[in-house]
Amino acid sequence: MTGRLSLVLAGLLLVLQSQAQEVTGSAPALNDSLFVPPDSLSLAAADSAVAPAGLDTVVVYQSADSIWFSFGTKTMDMYGPSTLTYGAVNLEANRINIDWTTSMLTADGAPDSSGATAGYPEFTDSGEEYRGTRVYYHFKTKKGRVLTGKTEMGDGFYRGDQIKKVTPGVLFVADGIYTTCDRDEPHFHFWGEEMKLLIRDKIIARPVVLKVNEVPVFALPFAILPNRTGRQSGIIPPAYGESAIRGIFLRGGGYYWALSDYTDLALTGDLYSKGGYNLYSDFSYNKRYDFYGSLQAGYTKDIAGETSDPDYSESDGYKLYWNHHQEFNPYQQLDANVNFSSDNYLRRTSFKPDELVTQEIISNANYSHKFEDSPWSANVGFSRNQNIITKEYYQTFPTVQIYRQSTTPFRDPDKPASQQSWYERITLGYNGFFTNRNQKVFNRTDSTYQSTMDNGIRHSPSINIPFSLGPYVTINPSFSYAEYWYFRTIEKKLDPTTNQFLTEKKEGFASARTFSTGVSASTRLYGIIQPQFGSVTGFRHVLQPTMGFTYTPDFSDPYWGYYKTVSDTAGRQLTYSQFEGSIIGGPGRGKTQSLAFGLGNTFEMKLKGKPDENGKAGKDEVIQLIRYLNLSSAYNFAADSLNWSNLSVSAGTSIGSLSLQYSSSYTPYYYATSVNALGQPVDRLTRFTLWEKNEGILRSVSQFFSFSYSYSAEKKKNTDRLSYQKETDETNPLRAPVSPAEERRRQLRNVDFDIPWNVSLNGSYSISTPSPSVKSKNAFVTGSLDFSLTDNWKMGFDGGYDLINDEFTVPRITVFRDLHCWSMDFTWVPSGSYSYYMLNIHVKAPQLQDISVKKSEYYYDYY
Repeated sequence: MTGRLSLVLAGLLLVLQSQAQEVTGSAPALNDSLFVPPDSLSLAAADSAVAPAGLDTVVVYQSADSIWFSFGTKTMDMYGPSTLTYGAVNLEANRINIDWTTSMLTADGAPDSSGATAGYPEFTDSGEEYRGTRVYYHFKTKKGRVLTGKTEMGDGFYRGDQIKKVTPGVLFVADGIYTTCDRDEPHFHFWGEEMKLLIRDKIIARPVVLKVNEVPVFALPFAILPNRTGRQSGIIPPAYGESAIRGIFLRGGGYYWALSDYTDLALTGDLYSKGGYNLYSDFSYNKRYDFYGSLQAGYTKDIAGETSDPDYSESDGYKLYWNHHQEFNPYQQLDANVNFSSDNYLRRTSFKPDELVTQEIISNANYSHKFEDSPWSANVGFSRNQNIITKEYYQTFPTVQIYRQSTTPFRDPDKPASQQSWYERITLGYNGFFTNRNQKVFNRTDSTYQSTMDNGIRHSPSINIPFSLGPYVTINPSFSYAEYWYFRTIEKKLDPTTNQFLTEKKEGFASARTFSTGVSASTRLYGIIQPQFGSVTGFRHVLQPTMGFTYTPDFSDPYWGYYKTVSDTAGRQLTYSQFEGSIIGGPGRGKTQSLAFGLGNTFEMKLKGKPDENGKAGKDEVIQLIRYLNLSSAYNFAADSLNWSNLSVSAGTSIGSLSLQYSSSYTPYYYATSVNALGQPVDRLTRFTLWEKNEGILRSVSQFFSFSYSYSAEKKKNTDRLSYQKETDETNPLRAPVSPAEERRRQLRNVDFDIPWNVSLNGSYSISTPSPSVKSKNAFVTGSLDFSLTDNWKMGFDGGYDLINDEFTVPRITVFRDLHCWSMDFTWVPSGSYSYYMLNIHVKAPQLQDISVKKSEYYYDYY
């Protein structure tokens, strides 16, 4: 029986091979009881077969139930859980039909033992998965159609009555929906009667209706929606709000261009109902490992009142900002932060408190070059400081610095340090400096600027000769020299009509030289106590005393020729430096023979290490009880009075997450207090010490104390939360820093709901008494607290409190809500000069971040 059936099978396969297609591979095992109909052959297929089918690759298929070949119609039917692979195409279904004549495949589900339809087709083409009630696919054209289908691509989910693939990368969907919500019944979706999906590009649909929980929200005749993650061009919708000064506004609307993998551009603007507008341009670039930066420009136009009003006014402002970082090679680098702005720009365009109180606009740029295999390096810099209150600014360019790091040119590299001679320890260094400064002072009388320019060159070589005095004391003699080159000096002359001294500038080269010498000594002393109680094995006190003597001549002495003296008509003399006010400094006045001394302290505790699982003693732990406690002062032997300098004290430590800092200053001198004609106390510093006046030893001049504390609860990961992984460096070339254009476009708040709570607290207290009658205090506490009310609700509070003036400083309340595929954040600053509130509800998915509802209102006045 088995032999006859094998002959019949072999004959039928030969006919099938010649008439329909070639079938190669291993034939499955057959049952003796197999029934063979006249037109067909039934195979109990537990194994697989391979069919080239005259196509561009083989078709591999298998079925857990049965496979039927029909020679009359040249078709094949697969029943039960079946799989089919054709190149990059993979199909799983409970019923698959292949027509070899037309090269058409059809797959759908089939009733199971309970009568319910199961095994609906799951179709994969080049990694793209489709599910539906029925699948049609043509092997030769590689076109297909899915009925009542759904698929997932990236962060998007697509469904439709029919999904039809006509070309690679292009799908047509009839009566389809698109959403980024992963629920079977999505919280929101876009519905379109006709949709064209360009895979990993965009979705073109008409008409389009946005539905939230099946409720239509708005409709458009057509729409183009993003269908890819990462940076992409698109419209930036504006935020709606209201300002007490400029009325209802639309803020931040415009367009974002992802120009290339390395550049992007955003053009946005603000429009106000009471007149005026703001325009912004943000261009960013980044070529990884080479350079990155951004160029921003802004213009603001403010209109107050109607043209017919007597107080009608117009004003404008501008801003230009350039940020750039470039590494030419391991030895050359360029950094630039250039900011040009009108005085009123930030007050008219920003709602951030820190920007609104800004008084200075600072720009700087620096090119550095370190010479390879050399101790020499060079820097060329630019800086600009603009005071928006006084309208004064100064600009320094160029600033050229040539620097030679300290080296030991006489050292024998093959000789160990313990055997080196004293001259081998000599270290030499050099610092050369040239700068040119242009300063402009605003004259409010005639609204003009008075410009002054200054420049000069300074050379500063140095030499140090460290050596040890025995095994415990380190001695370090030093000598420093500076030479100044000036291109302008001053001369003071008496105006006989006013009896006032006038300053006259004299062009021409001049030079000056200064020097100082000194010696310092330091050592370390250790005090150790080993009480051996509990897990404490010891305490250690490290004491580091230092002492140094410095000598500097009095360069105002006529011997040096740097200072001049003039007299007025009454014989009063004025001694001045010819280099007064120079940007590079110059010879100082007064001799210095100063003995400085300091005392550093560190206190530590050692704990016994915990044993491991095997009982072996673990590593001991050292805890710093006091990280530092330093005292310092000096005595100038050359001064005719007030020889002592202030005593400075500083201390700091950390206890877990709590950090503490303290600093203070004390004077030993006595102030005499008198009353002026207005009845006000006037303090006068005397040459007497407090000890001499029986007023104690020291008087506090300043005290400062601060603390900081932060702590977070243990993170608890919620695996059910819908989240989107941040773009990696590979998918976002503009990663460092995040481009301002991209940041403006996103406007998303990243909140970690998985941290139950987080708290931080900072405080400071300072008291200043420069003289007994002058005293001021400051005490501030700032902090933040955020906590999760539930898995999806989070609240945050941050702000500060002025303990002296008894008032809050810019308190802020924030509320966050995770709405699965949506997020909501609410920010409210209830009081202060810059109070406002802002509500933002937006879709989580990055490609749909512009779908949001925003409401905000600001109350601050920038006038």
